[in-house]
Amino acid sequence: MLPVKKTITYKRILDRRFFLNKPNTSFINNFINGRQYFYSTSGRSGLLRLIDILGIEDGEEVLLPAYSPEGLLLPFKKRRIKLRYYSLDENLNPDLLDIERIIKVFSIKLIVVIHYFGLKKNIEGVMNLVNINIPVLEDCAQAFLAKDKNGIFFGQKGDIAIFSFPKFLPIPDGGLIVFNNNTLNDTSIKHNQRGLSIALARIAAELSIILKSLQVKKPWAKLLQLPSIFFHMVYYYILCSLNKSYTISRFSYTRLITFNYNEISSRRLTNINYYKTRLSDFDIGTNAPGFVIKTTDREILQKKLKAEGIESLIYRKKWFYFGKPLKYCAISKESFISTHILIPINENYDPGDLKMVLDTVINWINK
Repeated sequence: MLPVKKTITYKRILDRRFFLNKPNTSFINNFINGRQYFYSTSGRSGLLRLIDILGIEDGEEVLLPAYSPEGLLLPFKKRRIKLRYYSLDENLNPDLLDIERIIKVFSIKLIVVIHYFGLKKNIEGVMNLVNINIPVLEDCAQAFLAKDKNGIFFGQKGDIAIFSFPKFLPIPDGGLIVFNNNTLNDTSIKHNQRGLSIALARIAAELSIILKSLQVKKPWAKLLQLPSIFFHMVYYYILCSLNKSYTISRFSYTRLITFNYNEISSRRLTNINYYKTRLSDFDIGTNAPGFVIKTTDREILQKKLKAEGIESLIYRKKWFYFGKPLKYCAISKESFISTHILIPINENYDPGDLKMVLDTVINWINK
């Protein structure tokens, strides 16, 4: 029987080498660094509680980027909060003049800045611009463990930061809200208890993660994955459809405090530096858990990678909600959303995996 071909993916990987033998909260404590915080089942669930903490009521307005994922919009929609949108430039940085115009005209209760795909956006510009009492939420859902050029973790510039663990770690649920402006916190607002449907959805999500992590490709595994993926997808919708906030599960929290984050970060940095060395002549950017490169004909490159068993990610416009016309979003003009592809750097890859990825990319570029 031929061996099953390994899939090289940008998604989170379960690997025993990156677990500690006993619980250790030192990294998480250092990451939070004395700030007020709370855990949630997901970023969406955390937003429901944050809306209550900030006292944003039905009919009031929040300001979001014009490229905003549905997961960000859903909690506000559930609470019947009005959504307004500010423009972005071709690199998905906030249009500061547009934000300034909007906050002068409308009574905005919250401004959201997204670090798209783990790449840092101009949060400092927004914080310097807003000289009135409007809290700024720094959306780091795609940027856990990411650092700026000074080695500082993302999420320390805005008034509030939000993180989503399942995008980076092999756990089925878990979000984190951290307050840099401690006056915003209100511990009197509690999470709700879980019900049976949510417990079953979490178990299905765990099964999906285990099967994917083990790279099981047998027909029986595929059959098991189908209901698991279905429940995993509706898991977060169940939470938000109930219009309630839930806290992280005990299963995910016990895993969260046993990951060897220093080793994970070190391995990812090593992989990034390897990519940088071999792609030194190209216009590149980095994030975790992938490596962003700028190229044309992204769909063709993605097919080449897929043929070698390499998963990559293309940023498609259809993933995002268009609240208003954007600058530089015409098809005839280049923008970050239409010219970049994400290739994997996950910490469990051996040198052969990384070489295979880059050989495929470089051969395609030099065709």
